[in-house]
Amino acid sequence: MNWGVHWSQGIMLGAVRGWMAEAGLRGPVGSFVHMIVRLLNDQTLENATGAGAPPWTWAGGRQAIDLLGKGIYAFVTGAVTDALIPSTDNGPEPRKAWNKARCFDDMSYVTGEIYGATGDKMPFEA
Repeated sequence: MNWGVHWSQGIMLGAVRGWMAEAGLRGPVGSFVHMIVRLLNDQTLENATGAGAPPWTWAGGRQAIDLLGKGIYAFVTGAVTDALIPSTDNGPEPRKAWNKARCFDDMSYVTGEIYGATGDKMPFEA
């Protein structure tokens, strides 16, 4: 039973990491968030079923082994999902060129002149 629960948790949370990668939460940050989700899931299930004890009652070595194991799982799973799932992010939107007409160094804000996106003077309606 222990191995079944262990593997089913890994498969279920691997799918969660895939959804994270598809949504754009990728790389080391995505893997770190996945590690936290993995720890929360594991502790919730173990303590809810009575199969485990709260981590603060464990010996220090046991905590380190648990964190290391779940960290390796999270970062390997992250590397695999990031490699297999194509990124939908095309990067940041290119910066638009600065339009001189939008600068206020020509005192247009005082005279009430309004310019459109192309720099053409637009009629002013009060």
